Amino acid sequence: MNEIIDDERVYNMELNEKIKIVKERREAKQKEVDQIQAKVEKNLKNMPKMIDDFRKRTIERERAKKAEVKVKSDLADQARDFYGFSVDPDDERMQFMLLQLEEAQKAEEKKARKAAKKLEAHQQLQKLMGIAPTAEDTTEIDDTTAPIDPLAPIPEAKDKETDMKLFAKLVTERSKLAKAASKIADEQVVSQTKGQKKK
Repeated sequence: MNEIIDDERVYNMELNEKIKIVKERREAKQKEVDQIQAKVEKNLKNMPKMIDDFRKRTIERERAKKAEVKVKSDLADQARDFYGFSVDPDDERMQFMLLQLEEAQKAEEKKARKAAKKLEAHQQLQKLMGIAPTAEDTTEIDDTTAPIDPLAPIPEAKDKETDMKLFAKLVTERSKLAKAASKIADEQVVSQTKGQKKK
């Protein structure tokens, strides 16, 4: 019996109640439509920026793909030059070649770092001694050891004497530099020990 009464309440409503329900539904739908419309307008305002961002991303992707293809083709060319025939990128020989290239590159970088350290140390020692660096000192150390030309004329005795004097002068300067460097190191050790005692 209660079910019948509930059904009559739902289906046998008065006209005002039905109109009220319909209005509420329409208002809810209109609210949803207004929210969607506001979101669309906001996105339309941001549309030019979004399009520019999209174009930039696509251009960057294309550049990355082109760079990747170029790197792969360069590696394939290097492998072809290395072995004398084309090699599959997944082949062990390609991996072996890549390892050798990487080791060679590391060796070159290490050599460059070592030369830079030597040059820097030489310049610092000259600063400590108060000697102005010359143009020859600023060149790389590897360039100073040029190969001897077998066809070059033999230097005369006078040149040999001046070379010996220069060598002696160089030895004395090096000993002075070594003394100065050891003195600085001693001072640093003393200052460090004083700093540790204060703590």
